[in-house]
Amino acid sequence: MYVGNEKLKPDMDLLAFLENAEQPLLIMSLKTSLRERAGQTMRWKLLLDVARECPTLREKYGLNYHGHGRIFFVLLTTNFYKEMFTSQQMANFRFFDSVYVARMLNKKELSILKEKSFVKRLSKIIDDINAFF
Repeated sequence: MYVGNEKLKPDMDLLAFLENAEQPLLIMSLKTSLRERAGQTMRWKLLLDVARECPTLREKYGLNYHGHGRIFFVLLTTNFYKEMFTSQQMANFRFFDSVYVARMLNKKELSILKEKSFVKRLSKIIDDINAFF
């Protein structure tokens, strides 16, 4: 993606794709903490959405993206500092296509996960990736 003449590359730790250009890209961001880093990843997702889908803002900010068709952003976290269940983080998670948590959860946290279909246990990721492609 370009902003004016400057090239930007998204924050990603893993990239899953098939060589067939028709298939989507799955960009995965791995975070032990959600403090600053999850916000950076969320910004990339939002920036890409704006560049692809909003002509007014694309022109205003000089965004230019002519890359791959379908791109999905996924966040994986250990939730090391147990901060993922704040209302701010839950709101941030809505910007991702999926969010996976690796650490064990207590009963209250598990009940929240049941309500938030976009936040899942890490053990679900293999099935989701297989369904994705």
